[in-house]
Amino acid sequence: MKPKRQRPALVEAWRAPLLAGMLAWPTLIQAAEPAAAPQTLQRVEISDKPSDEAKNRNAVAGKIILGRAEIERLGDSRAGELLARMPSVTVQDGRVSMRGLPGYTQILVDGRTPPPGFSLIETPANQIERIEVIRSGVAEFSAQGIAGTINVVLREANRNPPRDALSVELGDKFGYLTPSFNWSRERPGEDGGPAQMLSLGGYSGDSAGRSDQRTAIAPSGQGGPQQALISSHEDSRSRYAMLNGRGQWRWKRDTGESLTLTPSLGVSEVRGWRHATQQGEAIAVDASQSQFHNRTRNGGLQLKWSGPRYDWGQLNLAGRASAMALRRHSERASQWQGQVLPVRASSSEGTTRGQDLQLGWTHETASGHSLRAGLDVARFQVDLDELITLGGAPDPLQLGYNGRKRSNKQDGAAFIQDEWTRDNWSFNTGLRWESQRQDVAQGSHRAQHQLSLFAPSGHLLWRPEPKGRDQIRLSLARSYRAPREEQMLQAPEINPLQPCLPSGCGSNSAAFPDQAGNPALRPEVSTGLDLSFEHYEGKTGVFSVNLFVRQIDEHIREDTRLDTVDWSASRRWVTRSYNVGSARTMGIELDARGRLNEWLAEAPAVEINAGLNLFRSAVEALPGPHNRLAEQPRANAKLSLQYQLPRMPWRLGTQLNWTSATPLRVAEQEWRDSGRRFSASFTGLWTIDKDQRLRLSYSPPQTAQVQGERLAASERILSQREQHSAAGWGLKWETKI
Repeated sequence: MKPKRQRPALVEAWRAPLLAGMLAWPTLIQAAEPAAAPQTLQRVEISDKPSDEAKNRNAVAGKIILGRAEIERLGDSRAGELLARMPSVTVQDGRVSMRGLPGYTQILVDGRTPPPGFSLIETPANQIERIEVIRSGVAEFSAQGIAGTINVVLREANRNPPRDALSVELGDKFGYLTPSFNWSRERPGEDGGPAQMLSLGGYSGDSAGRSDQRTAIAPSGQGGPQQALISSHEDSRSRYAMLNGRGQWRWKRDTGESLTLTPSLGVSEVRGWRHATQQGEAIAVDASQSQFHNRTRNGGLQLKWSGPRYDWGQLNLAGRASAMALRRHSERASQWQGQVLPVRASSSEGTTRGQDLQLGWTHETASGHSLRAGLDVARFQVDLDELITLGGAPDPLQLGYNGRKRSNKQDGAAFIQDEWTRDNWSFNTGLRWESQRQDVAQGSHRAQHQLSLFAPSGHLLWRPEPKGRDQIRLSLARSYRAPREEQMLQAPEINPLQPCLPSGCGSNSAAFPDQAGNPALRPEVSTGLDLSFEHYEGKTGVFSVNLFVRQIDEHIREDTRLDTVDWSASRRWVTRSYNVGSARTMGIELDARGRLNEWLAEAPAVEINAGLNLFRSAVEALPGPHNRLAEQPRANAKLSLQYQLPRMPWRLGTQLNWTSATPLRVAEQEWRDSGRRFSASFTGLWTIDKDQRLRLSYSPPQTAQVQGERLAASERILSQREQHSAAGWGLKWETKI
């Protein structure tokens, strides 16, 4: 029911002394340290491995790599904070996207589909070896990245010196404490034993939101009198907790042969409440109160073998099995003109399982030639028992969806990729074949999709001067996006503002449509072209201009239509996903990274990561103007600044993100205008000594606005919605042993 803002007494009692203790802790440590011992020479290791900048420059397919050294230097806690700094990547409303298209961005972990229960944004930074952003498709990865691919490579146990690391973070947002911790241990292994790495992390906290919406319904004729004015207010709050652990044991021989065993475990729990009030004559609900409770347990085991290196190449074999057990329950109580309507509840319990196997072969020569090939097979299964009730009894309108839900998805792929490097040019070409079949059944309803396609790719890197600072990239690739399970088969969600009453389910207004799936959806297929120019300056400076275009066939888009439905004797307005034909998106991306004094000799050594992206798109089935892809803004920009104060142990930083206001034609008779959005965060990193750091962060409150207009039958519907989020701060202490 409506969340209370009062903090628990235990938290309030410990709040002040806990904060004071964390602030005083570094000072106490320094005071307790013995007098400095005589300085001794430290061992310096020289590595012949290329730097991240060199990898970025030499990658033929145009990778942007954020490596382990930079991850540690930045001090961020989770992958979401790291991704927000990277070019071409946007993190907004809990979603990660490239080129403003979260639904078209592929997320991989170690080059494979993430296991059940994986959360990219919440992945602890201490478990990440590097993050790769690939703007175009390559044969070695799945071809499902129309906008691009983000590949998170997790750390592996190596024969590094023994080290333990611990970080503790405490934050405050929405007036609630959000503690978290991360611990890791590395051991090199001795006497032929395996190198070991263990990590454990957890966090808990609260999030809250507030939104206001005003809807006006009038006759569709211009200038007609107003028929109804509806205003609604919603408060929401969720409380979450998560704990995950990962271990790894790696045996390695001098021949290059290695065997790696990686188990992982995780548990999470989320509780949420939502309270909404509405006023207006056109609605059938005055107030609604809802709550939900989700619990998950997941585990996985991965085994990876890399064979000895021979003249003919090296074989790699990797297998993984993962499972997640989940339990979900939600319920909603509504009132109408003082009458309490029956409580609608939904429960589901079951498991999600995944298994995959990869076989790869790599052959590299000293002359700059690399040949790779591989086979991939994967299977994902969902088995849930679902029940939707109304007033404690099975909902008669949902009888066709109650019962067991099963989903079986099978993937197969094979690829070959060839890469050549010469004095001033490099060429990468590949061919990937993918096959996918998915069968979904819920109650008495069925949905299925299958696909088999070849995805060729080609990439060219050319330098006018072999040792020069300028280079040009050209990429051409084919990719696709399969429909999501919930787009194909979804139990009808009756709009809570015009629900089905005990007397029956009547008609609804287009302002308050229901939601349902479409089992007839087909995959989207795209052909993409990228052209970029890059200029390098100094050791870290780079300026790039990237042009891209994507031609998408069988584009999937949501539309609201008046349908004949099986849950009502009357026709109702329903929002579903449909294939609507072809679409095209194109844009220009401007990026600048490096230290300011590499560009201007007299400037301070401020580290800059700046980007400006301009997008344009068109859906052929919709008349213009503003017939854009639904999720893509007209423009966005980011600016990240980092500055190490001279002769002081303080490092200051700021992250600014801006998204333009974007008018959008959602359907032939529907428009939406998303307001301009701006977010900022500020950090201060205090290096206490070589083993300890303290980091303070702050983010101001934000407000987002969306305006809409829809013409439906004889109605003209105008709406305006505002969403508000509170300010937040965090204090993180980390130490290495």
